[in-house]
Amino acid sequence: MKHIILCTHFFLMVLGFGQAQECAVAPADRVDCGYPTITEADCKAKSCCFDSSIINVIWCFYTASEGPLKKLECSGDPYKRKDCGFPGITEKQCKQNGCCFDPSIVGVKWCYTRTASTTTTPAATTTEATTTTKGKGYA
Repeated sequence: MKHIILCTHFFLMVLGFGQAQECAVAPADRVDCGYPTITEADCKAKSCCFDSSIINVIWCFYTASEGPLKKLECSGDPYKRKDCGFPGITEKQCKQNGCCFDPSIVGVKWCYTRTASTTTTPAATTTEATTTTKGKGYA
């Protein structure tokens, strides 16, 4: 019984250490995962990191591995943004809908859809190869 308790305790420590490493993101490198006034509970419910120990930086942010991908999803030509909201939408409303929000450029959409991820999955590659093969008359 003691062995099971020790193993469980060790597992929880390792799990917590891994999560702490994933949330060890420099303040300048944090990619926003929340919205203004998000609570720690709401942030963690989105599987994001929360650190309010430094003022004037993002407190609710993506993990070290997810952040760069999420940043790419909200980048690109601001003049090609596809609307994801309505006039007067707040940052909180926009992000709760899973959209990007950037009010820094006048004359473009501030709440806009995320771009597709640039990663290729094996299933997508297989589907593409099958389609190409069938298109050439192969069974």
